[in-house]
Formats: sequence, C-alpha cells, structure tokens
Amino acid sequence: MLKALFNLFKPTYSVVVTTYHVIPGFPLNKNDHKHDFAKGAYEDAKAFFDKAVKKTGEIKLAPVEINLLKGKRTIVESQKFGPVDQVKKLK
Repeated sequence: MLKALFNLFKPTYSVVVTTYHVIPGFPLNKNDHKHDFAKGAYEDAKAFFDKAVKKTGEIKLAPVEINLLKGKRTIVESQKFGPVDQVKKLK
C-alpha cells in the first residue's frame, strides 16, 4: 500500500531514439522512436537505454541520438553516434 502511494510521486522515464536521414538536395528527415516506462521504473529504462546504445554501436548506425528522459524534458543521459550536432544545424 505504501509502495503504491510513493510510486504516485515518482517521475516517469522514457527513452527517445532519434535517427537523422540526410539526402543532399532534400530537407532533413528526422524519425523519433519513444519508449515509455512506468513511474519509478528507472532501472528498466536504464537497462533499455544501455541495450539501445550497445546495439546502435554494433550496427554502426549514424547519425543517431539516444536520450534517457526523466519526466517530459529532463535529460538524464544522452549518447550520440555520428555527426549529430552538424546534422541538426542543416535543418
């Protein structure tokens, strides 16, 4: 009972994987994939974040940005593969 009450006040977590597709002569194409987790499920979200980082590194997919979010906006951890900062400037 108390555990359920405390979970009401814990934040939600989510992992957002953003892939950028750059084709010269065309506008930047950005795809977001969001995976939501329950309130207080930091361990599950962190495990998923680590798996996503490992898998993206293995298949050498770039440019990709992976963020672990607390709530709706706070970035807890972030990992970038490839020239993400340069690609974001292209818009």
